[in-house]
Amino acid sequence: MSGPAKLRVYHDASCPICRAEIEELAAVDFDERLKVIDASSEHFEDDHAREAGLDQEMLLSAMYVRDEQGHWHTGPDAFAQIYERVGIDRMARLWGSRTWRPLVNLGYRLFLVSRGLLVALGGDRVVRWFVRREAQAAAQRTDYCRTRDD
Repeated sequence: MSGPAKLRVYHDASCPICRAEIEELAAVDFDERLKVIDASSEHFEDDHAREAGLDQEMLLSAMYVRDEQGHWHTGPDAFAQIYERVGIDRMARLWGSRTWRPLVNLGYRLFLVSRGLLVALGGDRVVRWFVRREAQAAAQRTDYCRTRDD
């Protein structure tokens, strides 16, 4: 008997900011909806990525996820999928918003080209704090809704 299908999250564990965000998200993945894969590993191999024509360099250039139906999502769409799976709906809506898409895309591109500087400025600590805060807020909203519905 197999467990529930999981969102396959390909991340760059060699990037302190990327690693911090994924570790915090994995910590609140209580339903185990994510399968985190370190695409930066020296021995990285993945049949799904190879079949899709994605090599290690591509997987490290942006966030990639493969959903339960086998569809690939990248960049902001990938983050929307990840945050939705762990129940941080506010962030899922922001990442997936069509209204905010131009600004989200710009911010994401700026992050990709300035990762080194952001790491030097302690971006990993900021990301850890922010994800924890959003996870706690999501949990409180969920508890509030459950209490009101009971």
